[in-house]
Amino acid sequence: MKLDLLSPNLLLILNQIIRCQNLCKLIYYNQNNPLSQSDLTLPCNNLILTKIFPSPFNINTTLEDCVELRVYYLSGTFDSIGVVENIDIIFDIVCSKTKNLWLINDGSNSLIRPYEITKELINLFDQSLSTVGRLKFMRFNHLYVNDKFDCIRLIANMLTLGS
Repeated sequence: MKLDLLSPNLLLILNQIIRCQNLCKLIYYNQNNPLSQSDLTLPCNNLILTKIFPSPFNINTTLEDCVELRVYYLSGTFDSIGVVENIDIIFDIVCSKTKNLWLINDGSNSLIRPYEITKELINLFDQSLSTVGRLKFMRFNHLYVNDKFDCIRLIANMLTLGS
């Protein structure tokens, strides 16, 4: 991938996320049945920089119960002509350790919100996206953030990249 595509490709990924009704509901609604809540107006631009961040951090640290998604590049390498290769992208799903946020239901089944967000992200990026290509999800980790929040970190690799 050309260096000048790093920022536009990250924004393409964010724009895909805010066009997915289920993802937006899982991130936006704090109720224990987020998928049963009213549909949101798509794209959910209001989630960018409030609950979805193109960085590994929240610009305004919060102590409120919430769900956040942070999307950013972990690493990449440069080839001999300056093309960026082997790009790993991180999706951090940060969730309060409260019962109504971590544990949810869909009306008949109990579910775990961060894993439902994981499922939606993997399904969303299962096909090629413009100059981003297809994301290959490699692994996930459960991370302790602090006494109030935990994180599920998804690590994906950009397989086919625009030039």
